[in-house]
Amino acid sequence: MKSFASATLLICFTLMASVPAHATSGNINLFIGQKSLDDSGYWNPVDDHTEFGIMFDMIEKGWPVSLELGYLMSEDESSNRYESWEAETSELSIGIKKIWVIRNFPFKPFVSGGLAYISAEDEYENAAYSLQADDSAMGFYLSTGAYATLSRHLNLGLVFRISKADVELFDDDDVGAGGEHFGLFIGYHF
Repeated sequence: MKSFASATLLICFTLMASVPAHATSGNINLFIGQKSLDDSGYWNPVDDHTEFGIMFDMIEKGWPVSLELGYLMSEDESSNRYESWEAETSELSIGIKKIWVIRNFPFKPFVSGGLAYISAEDEYENAAYSLQADDSAMGFYLSTGAYATLSRHLNLGLVFRISKADVELFDDDDVGAGGEHFGLFIGYHF
């Protein structure tokens, strides 16, 4: 999963460096929030994850929408005296984003959507044995939110996102690895 984060960061910085500055604007934001996994029956007791990520968008002058790229990773763990559970997910996404700039209004609402490559890992352990499974699948995401840009470059905002993809874990081929995401972001507007 860490290689996806590295690849996403590399792509973001390559895109930022390869386009003339006078023709492009965009945002690079750090995200922190909560992810509730789709299939809570399967994932219980590790179905509410803490989530971190990076979101990048850029728009060329004259384009109606921005290109968006993101990477989110989440995890949760639970244990008692006899057993422990741990679950992780990651989402690498690419899509389009529409941002509305409203005159004399400090917030910029947005909607976005596209493809999401979602990975999940599930681990279970007790005194007698341990199990581990992981899988990835292509799915989709949709998001909405709003942000304000302070001092021309500092973004502060919130986002609600849904994602969907089914993976196969422990012979169950219909496990929802997407979910509902809600969180805050801070970033840089260029």
